Amino acid sequence: MKGFNVKKLAAIATGAALLGSAIAPIVSATSITKDDIYNSNGSPSVNIVIGSEAALSDAIWAGNLAAKIAEKAAQSRSVSVSATGEGGTGGADLDLSDLTIDVTVGGTVTFGAGSKEYKVNLSSSSGAREVQNANDTNAMTDAQLPHLYNASLSQKVDGNTTTPTIQEKIGINVDAKFDTSSDIKDLVGYIEGGDFYYEVILGSAGIDLGATSFTDGSDDNVKIVFFGEEYELSTATLSGSPTMRIVKSSAKATFNEGEIIEGLIGDGAYDDEDVTVKLVQIVQTGAATTAYEATFELYDAEGNLIDTQTVASSGTPNLKEHFQDADGEYALQSNLFVNTIAVGATTGIGYVEVTKGTDTIELRDTKGYPYDPTDTTGIYDYTVSLTVSGNSLDKIKISNSRDKWNNSSSSNGPLYPTKSGQSLTDMEGDTATFGQALEEGSLGKGFAKVEFLGFEGKEEMTTVEFGNEVAGLDTSADGGVSFRGADDAEHKLPFSLELDDTETGGTFLFDSKTIWYDVNYGAGTSAANDLNFSVTTGDYVNGRLWTVTNLAGADGNVQINVEGIGDLNVEVVNLGFDDINMTISDSFSIDGVTYTISDTNILAGTGDVAVSVDGEIIFRKTNSTGTRLFNVGGDEADLSYGKLYFSEDKVFDGNAVTAGGNPVNIGLQGNGDRAFYYAVYPAKALNRLWILLDADRLGAAESNVIQNDKILKFLGTNNPNTSGYTETKGIGEDFYSGGATQRQVLAGNSLWTGHYVPQDTDYNSNAAYSDTTAFFVAEFQLDDVVSNGDLNVYIDTRDAGALGTFTNSNLSGYSTDADFNGTPTWNLQSGSSSSYLQAAYTDAGAKAQVLESDAGVKVSMPENAEKVQILIYGAEVSKEVSGGEVLTLTLGEEGTTDSGTKVTWNDYAGGSCSIAGDADVACSVTAPVGGTYVTPASVRNPIVFLDSEAPQGSNIIVGGHIVNALASSLADRLTAPGQTVAEVDAATGSIYVAGYTASDTADIVNELIQDIDGMDLA
Repeated sequence: MKGFNVKKLAAIATGAALLGSAIAPIVSATSITKDDIYNSNGSPSVNIVIGSEAALSDAIWAGNLAAKIAEKAAQSRSVSVSATGEGGTGGADLDLSDLTIDVTVGGTVTFGAGSKEYKVNLSSSSGAREVQNANDTNAMTDAQLPHLYNASLSQKVDGNTTTPTIQEKIGINVDAKFDTSSDIKDLVGYIEGGDFYYEVILGSAGIDLGATSFTDGSDDNVKIVFFGEEYELSTATLSGSPTMRIVKSSAKATFNEGEIIEGLIGDGAYDDEDVTVKLVQIVQTGAATTAYEATFELYDAEGNLIDTQTVASSGTPNLKEHFQDADGEYALQSNLFVNTIAVGATTGIGYVEVTKGTDTIELRDTKGYPYDPTDTTGIYDYTVSLTVSGNSLDKIKISNSRDKWNNSSSSNGPLYPTKSGQSLTDMEGDTATFGQALEEGSLGKGFAKVEFLGFEGKEEMTTVEFGNEVAGLDTSADGGVSFRGADDAEHKLPFSLELDDTETGGTFLFDSKTIWYDVNYGAGTSAANDLNFSVTTGDYVNGRLWTVTNLAGADGNVQINVEGIGDLNVEVVNLGFDDINMTISDSFSIDGVTYTISDTNILAGTGDVAVSVDGEIIFRKTNSTGTRLFNVGGDEADLSYGKLYFSEDKVFDGNAVTAGGNPVNIGLQGNGDRAFYYAVYPAKALNRLWILLDADRLGAAESNVIQNDKILKFLGTNNPNTSGYTETKGIGEDFYSGGATQRQVLAGNSLWTGHYVPQDTDYNSNAAYSDTTAFFVAEFQLDDVVSNGDLNVYIDTRDAGALGTFTNSNLSGYSTDADFNGTPTWNLQSGSSSSYLQAAYTDAGAKAQVLESDAGVKVSMPENAEKVQILIYGAEVSKEVSGGEVLTLTLGEEGTTDSGTKVTWNDYAGGSCSIAGDADVACSVTAPVGGTYVTPASVRNPIVFLDSEAPQGSNIIVGGHIVNALASSLADRLTAPGQTVAEVDAATGSIYVAGYTASDTADIVNELIQDIDGMDLA
């Protein structure tokens, strides 16, 4: 394998071009490591960016690169295991082959003292804030955050003493939401500029300084508490633009002429280097003995002179604003205030009093914090607000400005949930730290923190899965739906079952129970309408009560009334009207079954009639002698009892209507003997018997609800009705509620059907059933009063998976896999577009997601609305997790929690143990230090972008400056065919892989792919 050599780009001035050619050596070359591409969790930390003007090959190689990065994404985790073994006479080796581990995911998080926890309802509406206390009234004090100061503090001004109460406060606004924007698509918390502040209130009426200009004197002792530490007020100006300087008395130091001030940090060309300042001499500048100048010299760590400056005693100068390097840039980063320049009255030796570093703090109203004299007009990370009234200093406030947590490119990014599995895009949650952008050591940095945990997770979740990977279905099933009933019993219902039309009996698995069935085609299996049976008035036929009236005379007319249908009649063609008096050979259809009268007076005057159909089916529990499951109204002696009559190649569907309290369609009984209703299609021409989920409100046997009073409806199937295959979306509720009088309704270009219709040539040989441009869409609906809206799910009956991917030119009526019309409104769409949502939350904490590999859609809904947790704290706070969902895994097994978190145990570390004796003795094996297992790391989607999208963060920039706008700095690096660039920008972490031609780019990207393939990321 040819190694991919990564060269760290040297820092260059703004606007300057990269120097040298593609083959020129660059200092500090190093081989690529996984840290350039993956973060500590094993997830990719880079985007891949191709040019909008790039050749197709760039896109192909970018896709290959993305695939390899995703394939290698992995993380290693520690594992501790135990097992038991049985003792023997000599000894026993420990067999770990049946070992299992319990993994706990989620749970309740509790916090110790020193924190304020908010548990509030989520509102994704614009402007709604879950925590809103960035104001003096609601800001947090020591009552919520004990580390905040709140006490009386003695003050002295001109010899007058007061004891105002000094109180610190933290204000914070947090806007939590499910953000549907294409670059977020996740549950997040936002903190905008000005929404995170520290404030100290200096008494109810402030501290009266006696004048608008204050300088600390012998009769003054003004104490200021600032970020929990006590300072002395050195100077203050309250008029115009207020300013103040506070110092620690212990920070003041005296230096004589010739002495050196140490512990200082340089700036400019000496940024972050140790520097020293020497007091060279003091000169009297006037007649007054208080008029002096002092000369200071600045030296680097090797003792080289950097600059010399002379300052006067007036104005308390800060040498930070005076020393410069050879380029005219400020050379001292540390504050070094000259408080006093004088000559000792008895010694005659010149001396200065100075305060240095963070022990002296200068605050200026509307300016940045910490104050930087070199930047007085810019946009600040934090700004100062000084509140004054007359001669009184009332409040000091430090607010975030540029340092914010939102979706803007200049911010830290949103706060993602810190609870495992709650981020839909697998982002790692982090805290918002006050002063996060400030230099380490800056006073106030870390004084308060905000953590967005996500949903509390205390509610029981009702999970419903639709699709082709529902476990526990019969092998003849084509997908299905799983959920828990009102009694918490688990149900797994097939969308459809494709069975043999056996006349000798067969079985199938339904909702964990065995169902036996037998098909009978009549006297001759090749003949139609040859199965005869008699009906006496009061009998039930296919779930409907018949009332038969025989008229006088042998083989005379008969009248039949069917419950839910009414009086049956036949058309008298030559007379132009319908007649309820029927005789032999008259036919009529009910629920898709055609009946033919074979005898009207079996027994004259007794209300009997003989009819014929194509065939019958018997369904029983468990086996051929089990309880019958259909048409069990009336008397067991009736010929029709327990039988389902059908017409060949026609669907029997009673449209979920019940008559006399008995179901019209067959109610298959599964777990807990709960019945779920199905239409039946004997496709004799194809030797198939199809069982088809009927449009219904699932849970009819339990007050029409499922677990936690959620409502699950199957609305029916949208079938193409024209050769153009244009769908008319929106089946409505007539089928499931029994409001439709027919099992099919023509709707524009669609034929809406009240049962599941598989797009399968075993079901129907018509062209639409094999045409890939035709779509059969099964519509489901979940009503959740907790989320205040309904969720619609669309299943493609071709494969029983999700409807997408989108965009799809053949889908004109549908553009989503699922949609929610509550708050916030959203659509789920599978596909490659970066704007598509493939998982979403409601404000109540319900979660919906399009499953991978076109498996379908999964929805989890809380019993009651979940609250979101937001934590504010200022000191180390203990955190404990209890509860959670436990997964028991064997080696190599993958488990998925109800919330969708996947866990795989790939390996164990351990050995064997031997046990002497005959007793059963427990022995344990624990993975040694370093024992790990590897689990795939999360890979966000999308990972490939166009240069026009300019994604934030580190990027792998594919292609040169001609085709990729982000590679403009490579213009004079790529000037001829054969030249390539493969480098990491040390400042941004971005990787350039580019060539002069498309072929050159392909070659260098391929080298990178090979290098990644050889990495050990475990």
